[in-house]
Amino acid sequence: MQRKAKKPVVAIEGRQAFLKSIQLIAIRLVSSKCSVKHDRYFALLVDRENSSITISSDYRLLDVGEETFDVEGEFRWVANNVKSETGLSIGCVYQAHFHADDVIGNRELAKEFAQSEMRLILWPYFRQFAFETSARMSVPPITVPLTTELEKKPGAPGSRRAVRR
Repeated sequence: MQRKAKKPVVAIEGRQAFLKSIQLIAIRLVSSKCSVKHDRYFALLVDRENSSITISSDYRLLDVGEETFDVEGEFRWVANNVKSETGLSIGCVYQAHFHADDVIGNRELAKEFAQSEMRLILWPYFRQFAFETSARMSVPPITVPLTTELEKKPGAPGSRRAVRR
């Protein structure tokens, strides 16, 4: 009995053509939320062994048009003490608008692009936002690590999370 070979959902040539057709048109900050409890945060800096920093990101495909699509990236940096009390929290949401060929026909490729490639585009914006915002909050500026230090969260495609103690 012969087995039928599974065909890829999209041929490699079609995937490459779609990826080559993608043009970044705009990146915009759509929301942000920050809070600091100075006494608690500075206590966290002194007692680093009993504190944790959580960095998370989530990417999702939003609007899809015939030749356009939008992707959203949500980011969060949180410093907690051993009691899970937050000393500093910085979060923001960026959206990117793209033009590409036949987005509706390649919706799965656009979704895959959002899940895998958007971190390379939006992560530097989050890093800059966290650094500049923390400096304006009268705390030492936060240097967010490079995206390669993040680990995939199990069961959540496009989501990433890292925890440092």
